[in-house]
Amino acid sequence: MNGGGVGLPLLQRMIASPWAADVALLLLRASLGGLMVALHGWGKLMDVATRTAGSAVEFADPLGIGALPSLAIAAAIEGVGSLLLIAGIATRPVAASLAFTMAVAFFGVHGGGFGADDGGEVPFLYMAGFTALALAGGGRIALWPRRGPVAQRP
Repeated sequence: MNGGGVGLPLLQRMIASPWAADVALLLLRASLGGLMVALHGWGKLMDVATRTAGSAVEFADPLGIGALPSLAIAAAIEGVGSLLLIAGIATRPVAASLAFTMAVAFFGVHGGGFGADDGGEVPFLYMAGFTALALAGGGRIALWPRRGPVAQRP
């Protein structure tokens, strides 16, 4: 006897649903993209937008292209890319770009470390999540494109 509760049967039906993986991918896109744009991308976009000509830029330059280009690229990928990811537009290339950006942050800026002084756990978690989305795609609950192994299921 289940005591009149509906929790377990409902959970079993949700997991068995053909839409379960698509809902999971939507949640992953929305949570990773939402946090990225809110906590990282928006601030960088505003920093680039309000920058005056000739002003000094204090931003990491792990690729050796200059602080301002590094900031502008990170702002575009973390800000605009995250919004595209949430909407499910070009999920795989956008997620791959975000994963690369987080790999640069993890290895280049944080030294690939997880210690208290390294701060690498956050970029590593973002990198792992974005890599998963780059491999899996956006699912059927996405604007574009609707391709990949998840989208081909009934």
